Amino acid sequence: MHSECGTPLISTVHFILCRLWSRITVFPAVSDSMHSKCGTPLISTVHFKRQLSSSPTFPRETTQLRALKLKPNPSLSLSTLGNTVSALQPGLTGFYPHALKVSAKLGLLKEGKQLHSRMIKLGFNNVLPLQTQMLNLYVKCKQFSDAEKLFDQMRVRNLVTWNTMICKSNLCLGFSYFKKMLINKVGFDHITLNTLLHASSEVKGVVFGRELHCFIVKCGFLYDSFVSSALVHLYGECGLVEEARWVFDQVFCRDLVLWNVMVSCYALNSLTKEAFVVFDLMKKEGVKGDGYTFCSLLKSCCIWGFYELGRQVHGLIIKLCFDLDVPVASALVDMYITNGNLYDAQKAFDGMTARNVVSWNTLIVGYAQRGDMEKVMELLREMRCLFVPWSFKRKCYSF
Repeated sequence: MHSECGTPLISTVHFILCRLWSRITVFPAVSDSMHSKCGTPLISTVHFKRQLSSSPTFPRETTQLRALKLKPNPSLSLSTLGNTVSALQPGLTGFYPHALKVSAKLGLLKEGKQLHSRMIKLGFNNVLPLQTQMLNLYVKCKQFSDAEKLFDQMRVRNLVTWNTMICKSNLCLGFSYFKKMLINKVGFDHITLNTLLHASSEVKGVVFGRELHCFIVKCGFLYDSFVSSALVHLYGECGLVEEARWVFDQVFCRDLVLWNVMVSCYALNSLTKEAFVVFDLMKKEGVKGDGYTFCSLLKSCCIWGFYELGRQVHGLIIKLCFDLDVPVASALVDMYITNGNLYDAQKAFDGMTARNVVSWNTLIVGYAQRGDMEKVMELLREMRCLFVPWSFKRKCYSF
C-alpha cells in the first residue's frame, strides 16, 4: 500500500478502518505508519489527538515518534510532544528515550523541559539512560547551566555522561572534566581523547595537545586511527608538520580519514609536493580517495607554479566522476581563479550540475578581483534569482 499511496485513497481506507476496526489496538500504529510514510501528517495528527482522548497506548506513541524521525517537522512535533506529555501514564517508560531523542534532534527545548518535569513527577529522574538523554538535550540546545546542574545532581554517571559534557565544553572546562574522570576512575575511550584533541585544535592549544599526546602514548592509544587522525589535525593546525608526519607514520592500519587529514595538513601549510607524495603512497596501498581528498589536493595547487599539476588533478577528478560533487567542483573553480585562469574557472562552473552559495561566491570574487564589474553584477542577479523566494524574484530585475 505504501508504494502506491495517494491522499484520496488513503483517506478512504482510513475512514473504513475507523468505522469497522476502531476497537482494535494495533490499528492506530498501522494507521499512523501508513500516513507518515505516505506524506499525510495532518490526518495522522488528527487521529493521534482523538486516540489520546480515550486511552493512549505504547505502540501508538512509538509509531508517531518514528514518523517524526523520518520527516522532521517542527510544527508537527510541537503538537505531538505537547499532547503526548499531557496524556502519559506512569507505565510508559519506553516513550521517554524516543521523545527526548526527537526533542534533541529538533531543538525542542520547551517540550524537553516538559518531559523533564514529567519524569521528575513520575519518579524517573534517577534513571541513568533518561538522565543522559536529558543531558544531551540541554547540551545540544546550548543550555549549559541547566546541563551542569543536571550533571551535578546525577547520583551515578557513566562514560557516556562524561563524554556528553566534554563534547560541548571549552578547552579548559573539558580538561577539568577529564581530570575528574581520572580521579573518579571512570575510565575513558577514544571518543574522550578525540574530543579533547579537537577542542585543542580549535584554539591551537599546542601545549595541551602535547600533554595529551604524551598521555595517549602512555596509554597505548597512539595506534588507534581515530585518535591519531585528531592528533595529526591538531599538529597541522598549529603548523607542526613534522610532528604530524611522525604520528602518521606510527599508525600501521590507516583508514581513509587519516590519509585525508595528512594530505590536508600538507595542503594547509602550503606544502604541495609533500601532499602529492602522500597521495601517491595512498594509491600504492590501494586506498581510494574521496571528495575530501581531491579538495585538499586542489587547495594545495592554489599556489603559483602548480597550475599544471592542478590540471592533472582535474583530469583525474573527471575520470573518477568526482566533478559531480559540489565541494570538489567549487574547489576546481577556486583553483583556476587563484591561478588567474578565469576562462577555465567559468567553464568548470558552467559544467556543475548543482551549485551552492560557495560556488557562486567563488566565481563572483574572481571576476571582482579582475575588475570585471559588469560580469559581477550579472552573476549577482542570477544568484539572487536562484536563492531568493519566488515572491521576491520579480525584484531581481530592478537590482
